[in-house]
Amino acid sequence: MNNALYYNGPMKPKKISRFKPLLMLLGTMMDKWEGTYRKCLRPYRHLCISTIHQSAFHMPPIKTSNFINYACPEIIDTQWMGALASQFTNVIFNGHQTSERYGEMLPKILVKIWLHKWLTVMALMPVLAILLAGSALIAGEPEWNPDDIKECDRECLIGIMDGYMNALFEKDTGALPPLSIDVRMTENTGVMDVGEGVLWRFRTEPTGFKIYVADPVSGQVAQQARLKIGGRDALVAVRLKVDRGKIQEIEQLYDREIDQAAIPLLTTPVPVLTTDVPPEQRLSRDLLFRVANSYFDALEGDNGKIGAFSDDCVRHENGYQTVNNPPPGGRMMPAPFIPTADTEQGREMLRFSMLTCEEQINEKTFAHMTRIRPRRALIIDEQKGIVATFPLFVHDGTRRGAPDAPPGMLLNLVTMETFGIRDGLIQHVEPFPIVNLPYGLGNGWTKGSGR
Repeated sequence: MNNALYYNGPMKPKKISRFKPLLMLLGTMMDKWEGTYRKCLRPYRHLCISTIHQSAFHMPPIKTSNFINYACPEIIDTQWMGALASQFTNVIFNGHQTSERYGEMLPKILVKIWLHKWLTVMALMPVLAILLAGSALIAGEPEWNPDDIKECDRECLIGIMDGYMNALFEKDTGALPPLSIDVRMTENTGVMDVGEGVLWRFRTEPTGFKIYVADPVSGQVAQQARLKIGGRDALVAVRLKVDRGKIQEIEQLYDREIDQAAIPLLTTPVPVLTTDVPPEQRLSRDLLFRVANSYFDALEGDNGKIGAFSDDCVRHENGYQTVNNPPPGGRMMPAPFIPTADTEQGREMLRFSMLTCEEQINEKTFAHMTRIRPRRALIIDEQKGIVATFPLFVHDGTRRGAPDAPPGMLLNLVTMETFGIRDGLIQHVEPFPIVNLPYGLGNGWTKGSGR
């Protein structure tokens, strides 16, 4: 035993007054925690003993009957408590002084009644925390029962998406569907917490235009929509990954620079993206995946025949039809500007706008797209015959087939690109929102992407 803690001689009154506030605090806290200690640790007596011996103090078992009312009487011993009390006194009163100097100021009776019990409780607080945390986990997670497993089908995934969007509109994170403990969220490729970012911080309102893509096999669902952000039209894409009923990934993209000229094609989604495919006509997941990827293969290869295009394939980019426009032609790029036939350049642009998906690629107009990777064909909706991708377009300033050409487009962009597929061919391509990034930046999800 550390004799410095037990002093039978007189104590000067000024010494008592010096420590009176501390001793009162110790006594109050000890009284409050002692009841909780008895109540919470008694059911875990055997585990408490094992944990303290093996994990906390690395001390051998020592049996005693001094503190039989506590949960772990076997490890409480006078010699052990004396050693801990000496260290505790040293730290509490002055870390760089010896315990004897201040220990001799404490009367024996206070140490035995207050400090002894206080240290017992304090020594076991880490164990208490561990056990309470374990109890919470046990209480929060039901026992394994395969009959309780419920598959999250397409309707379930869309319900989770609607729940997420409604909470976003109301700016109420408390109304969100359950989130995974390791949920990860990005907005325009930037990593942030749920509740941060433009979509959460600004007033955001729905419109009647939205496209769902749901994939029960991968547990993912996405939505393309026209929303009002701060009262202005904006194009938004949101992807959620759901794992065992909880949202694990959130990916948000938005573009607020939307001209009124784009609104007509952003009022009602085209039927091929919203209509169910008859069960007997549905394609396999593997074929849908390959068809979607053939689009990017064709762009990278400057060869339209690589892509699985139907003759009537149409592309709407940010709300503008840029391919297969009827005569006399229309837009060839996602912008309000419509070329006119009174100049040679205008006539050429009108001609290009009337070409098919395959023909436009054959003209090598997209040779400035260095690479389209990763493509992230993530969501395959067999019921609707659509595939949602989240590709990263990399433009490094060069152009295929023109090594001596001056530097061209130098930037990256991300988008959600949805493909409507029928009879194994791409009928419709809907890329939006188009989010431009500085060259070198990645998609926020794939390490090393961007170059």
